[in-house]
Order: sequence, then C-alpha cells, then structure tokens
Amino acid sequence: MTDSSTGLTELLAEQNARLQALETLLMEEQQALVARNMETLQGLLSRKVELLGAVEAAERQRNTLVTEITSEQNPARAMEACIERLPDADKARELWTTLLQALERCGSVNEANGTVIERRRAGVQRTMELLQADSTPAAGGYGPGADSTPSNSGGREISQA
Repeated sequence: MTDSSTGLTELLAEQNARLQALETLLMEEQQALVARNMETLQGLLSRKVELLGAVEAAERQRNTLVTEITSEQNPARAMEACIERLPDADKARELWTTLLQALERCGSVNEANGTVIERRRAGVQRTMELLQADSTPAAGGYGPGADSTPSNSGGREISQA
C-alpha cells in the first residue's frame, strides 16, 4: 500500500499542476475569444486537447490507485476512504481539496468561454439574417410604412438612387 499511497499523493500534486495550467490556458482562451484572435485560439486548442488528454489519463490512474488502496465501491466515498488510509492523509486531503477547487474554477471559466462563443454565434446569425433579409420576407426587417416586408420592395436599388 505504501507505493500506492505515495503514488496517489504524487499523482494528486501532478494533477493540481495540470489543472492550474488548464485554468491559465482557459483564461487565455477567453481573452482570445473576446479579442477574436483566431490564430491564438488555434494554438490554444491544440494545447488544450493535449492537457485534457493528460488530465483524463491521470484520472484513470487515480481511480486505479484508489481501487488498490480501498475496497469502497461508492465513488463518492472512495476517495475519502482512500485518503483516510494514507500515511500522509493531511497532505493528500489538502491536495484533493485544491484539485476539486481547481476543477470547479476550470468548469466556470470554460462555461464563461462557452457563453462568449454562443454570443458571438448569435451575433453572426443575426448579421446573416439581416444580410439575407432582401431575399427572405420573414427575416424580421421593416419596409416603408413600418410593415414587415422586405425593404427593397417597390423602391429603387441603392445603385440607382
């Protein structure tokens, strides 16, 4: 159990470092999204995929170590039962708490990034609808007399004005 317990504490420390890097990357992603910097976003995406792969692999490894240390079947209680059995339980608990907080922060930043993306998508969609209003009567534009017909019906084209 000593190897597993030492390995678990080390793994939690490594996971914290990865999640801290992921949080930083997600904040950089948010800045690039707001600035509409597609070149930066592309570079961040490849780094994000790489980091997420490492986080997932370490999570599988953590689950294996927890199974080796404790026979607890309930995943919600397994980690706590595992920490209680470790010789360095206080350090492991602190690392686990920090890891959970980092996961929560990453989730929040990622959700905020999703909101930025959705707002941008909705803006592009509105722009597309406005640009296509001449060919789509139900596009929501107003014509002369405030009716909801295409604005060029019966009028002159701008090139002839």
